Amino acid sequence: MMTSDKRNVPLALFFSASALFLFFFLTNKIPLWSSDEGRYGEIAREMAESGDWVVPAFNYVDYLEKPALSPWVTALSYLVFGVSHLTTRLPSILFALAGILMTYRCIKKLFDRQTAGLAAMVLLTSIGYVLVGRFAVIDMASLYFLSAALFSLMTGYFTKQRRYYFLAYVFMGFGFLTKGLIAMVLPGLTMLIFLWWVRDLGEITKLHIGWGLLMIAVIIFPWLAAMSLREPEFLNLFIVKHHFDRFVSGSLGRKRPFWFYTYILPLLSFPWTLFIPSAIVNGLRQKSEHRDKIKFLVCWFGVIFFFFSASHSKLPYYIVPVCVPVAVLAAHFLSACISGARTGENMPGAGWIWKIFLGLCLTAVPVLTAVAFLVPAPEIQMLRPVIPAGAVWIGVSGAVSFWLYRMKRPAGAVFSMAGMTYGALLVVFWGMLRMSPLQSTEAFAAELHPVLTQEDRVAVYGSPDRVSDFPFHLRRRIMIVGSDRGTLRVESLEDSRENQSADWFLSADDFAKRFKETERRVYCLLEEENISHFTQRQVTDYRVIKRGGGKLLIANR
Repeated sequence: MMTSDKRNVPLALFFSASALFLFFFLTNKIPLWSSDEGRYGEIAREMAESGDWVVPAFNYVDYLEKPALSPWVTALSYLVFGVSHLTTRLPSILFALAGILMTYRCIKKLFDRQTAGLAAMVLLTSIGYVLVGRFAVIDMASLYFLSAALFSLMTGYFTKQRRYYFLAYVFMGFGFLTKGLIAMVLPGLTMLIFLWWVRDLGEITKLHIGWGLLMIAVIIFPWLAAMSLREPEFLNLFIVKHHFDRFVSGSLGRKRPFWFYTYILPLLSFPWTLFIPSAIVNGLRQKSEHRDKIKFLVCWFGVIFFFFSASHSKLPYYIVPVCVPVAVLAAHFLSACISGARTGENMPGAGWIWKIFLGLCLTAVPVLTAVAFLVPAPEIQMLRPVIPAGAVWIGVSGAVSFWLYRMKRPAGAVFSMAGMTYGALLVVFWGMLRMSPLQSTEAFAAELHPVLTQEDRVAVYGSPDRVSDFPFHLRRRIMIVGSDRGTLRVESLEDSRENQSADWFLSADDFAKRFKETERRVYCLLEEENISHFTQRQVTDYRVIKRGGGKLLIANR
């Protein structure tokens, strides 16, 4: 046993170094993007600046849409390491890395070392998981606590160590403080459907639900109480509007059809999602100790997929939590392929999967190259050197993986697949760096920093969510011009904020008047196509400070 552990040390070191490099590569060079990254980064920056750890604020207006745990962690990152792109993304990165380690340890306990190692590798090379893990959004922290709760329920059930159920409740409590009720609803629904499937509903009496709810209440009540005292409308806004209303109505412009995630899912964990149908079918047909574990993973996958599909409010990365059960299901199937090669057994359907994989990789080469040179969109033009390089890498790696499989070396084929995705992700990060002028306002903020004084005013024409990173990069409050106040609408329209709103939320006509008549220097960032809205209001005497990415930065003097 000692010898086996020693042999695994170099592999563990290589895997750890690869994971660190993947998550930190260019992380500090790519500026925060609008809208979610900039907004969450600014919320945490204002929290660290003000010392108000109860009520989050965005652009110095109370922000009641999400709980406070994620801003707490990011604000602590700022206080320890300073404010930067890296420290804003650091909490997400650490949660992502912790999630990979947690997956390895839990699957090693429930299955075996080989399956655990493959699950960690698959998760590390799942496109959606890595991208969300590198973005400064709350979803990776939410994913971690959700997965931790489900792994705890799974471990408690299959090891008969009931203390893991209590650990699941702790993770649900912290998950609620990250993203709300789904941290309790999804694990509970998964466990209930699984127990019904295996005809063991009697296990519910051993879950100690009463004690669990008490543990959750102890974790979440102090902050909920403090928030409700400061903001009496918080619970109604947070629970009713941003949970039930959003689920039913698809508000905030995120309404998508039910089948939206059927084409998002394959991209999130490509190429590993190719193995999922065979992994489920073969896993459920097995008469082994692991069949019920496969059932739990299928419930985990299915509940998350269908819950978010049923919701009318959808964004592509909402479904990223399925990457964890996908990784484990794929790893279990791939482990059987590798073990079967040693005994001369072939897993049903494996050969077709590699043929489909090869076909997709070879098709990607001409398709992506054609897109790079024929599509005139500004984003594609910026990526013109990147896309062909990525296409060639995918084609060559796919061919190598298929050849290794045909040579009856499935382990090599699997690692080649992982290498393809790993390299493709590095190309994606290079592309993100090149696309940043279209996605970030950092360059405009950098233009203002040397000349901006305390008396000057900076405005954005349009929703603050469209350029949410602008106050972060400026390190100051900005004026919002127009009728679209985005996520700040409810709080900015409160009677108690009437005086503030008059100064910081202006109609287009009022701003045009102030822009022309005030002695203060006023800067305004707007979409280049919207400059006509200014000229219609007789704003013709302005100076262009900077132009780029479809935006203009202008000044009144």
